[in-house]
Amino acid sequence: MWFALMCVLLTGCSMIAPEIPSVAPVDDPVFEPSPVIYPPVINGLKDCWYLTPFARTLISFEQSVYYDGEWAAESIIVRGSSYPQPYTIFHPPYESGVCHAEYGFVHENSCIVYPLYVSIDNGGLPYSPTALDTGYPHIGWKNTNALYAEFPSSSDSELEIPAQDGEIIVRIRDETGRITEARFEIPIQALDYGVSN
Repeated sequence: MWFALMCVLLTGCSMIAPEIPSVAPVDDPVFEPSPVIYPPVINGLKDCWYLTPFARTLISFEQSVYYDGEWAAESIIVRGSSYPQPYTIFHPPYESGVCHAEYGFVHENSCIVYPLYVSIDNGGLPYSPTALDTGYPHIGWKNTNALYAEFPSSSDSELEIPAQDGEIIVRIRDETGRITEARFEIPIQALDYGVSN
């Protein structure tokens, strides 16, 4: 007893372990664990980890989030290192505020992207470079791609896109209103091919 008293007086420490307070009630959303976001599935293939310029690409997080509660993708951004603008994202069939994409069937918490396609501003929904994105206007990819004039080319009929680093950023909102963000680096392949409308 005397030894314990001396330890407290000299060091301020007690040899008796303090009572560990309860961290938080289970129903307190502030202390609920955050959702864990894993890399998305590209085109329905878990082993496909690259993007191809202008190819219609499904980016799906519907099986990439580990969380016991309810959650929904709030936004998905895709961009590359060669051009600063994020690529245009599509959620067909279009419904305001819904983050889903039709690719064979409708995938929740997903989007369609055409890497290196940035729609010109038309005052409404962005132009789709194909007629495959239900609910979006379409008039041809060369006329509606804001980046087209910036691509290096050796002639009017050829297009050269260098390989570059890409990034996918997703933000999800859980049932408490909390936002969780994750970023994933992904390579974007080079492309050199003849151009047609």
